[in-house]
Amino acid sequence: MVIEALAERVVPPMIVVFVNGGAATFYADSPDGSVPAETMFISELIPHIDATYRTVADRRNRAIEGMSMGGFGALAQAMKHVDLFGSVVAYAPALLVVQETEDGSLTLARAGGTHDGSESRLLPVEIRTRVFVEMFGGQPEVYADHSPWSLVRRGAVQLRTELSVRIIIGTADGLWNANQLFHELLLEQGYVHEFEVVEGVAHNIGALYEAVGVEGLVFHAREGGWR
Repeated sequence: MVIEALAERVVPPMIVVFVNGGAATFYADSPDGSVPAETMFISELIPHIDATYRTVADRRNRAIEGMSMGGFGALAQAMKHVDLFGSVVAYAPALLVVQETEDGSLTLARAGGTHDGSESRLLPVEIRTRVFVEMFGGQPEVYADHSPWSLVRRGAVQLRTELSVRIIIGTADGLWNANQLFHELLLEQGYVHEFEVVEGVAHNIGALYEAVGVEGLVFHAREGGWR
């Protein structure tokens, strides 16, 4: 699909880098430094790519994408480092919030819960609790410093003029409610963005990409002026 789009000049030539962001890092640095996901992305990978390949090394010519946990991470990285990224595409981002469990511990949960008949691959609560402790020290304020929910509220005035955002979500995805709420938050903040809904698709990157094709790459090229 991408090769055909390049051949037909639907999208311009570009360098695409696929990164293993870990199973549940949310693209953050853990407080103890044992999981330096954000450092790897920002301080190591980007300088390496710019030094190794023929890039146009400025924010308008650099974009980021992700799916699920990676969608959350892509939004977080782009919003925290708007000096490095001009656009972000998030596929079914896992837009989680901190929630108290029955035993009083804190965990990560879907914003807005779920809806009847939905499907999701959201990790079990005990794993989400462990991730919250390991990646964010079990502290809501640490999570907030990396969460798109907080980042939009804190920096909407700058972000909405500098960072182009596109979100794709399926109506059968257990994260549908969270994505709809985030879409509404962006609107409340006066943030012009793209929000594409794919009917009947669950939490499946293959199905989402089959439905929207290279539209994400077209979005990056248009917003960055890559022609």
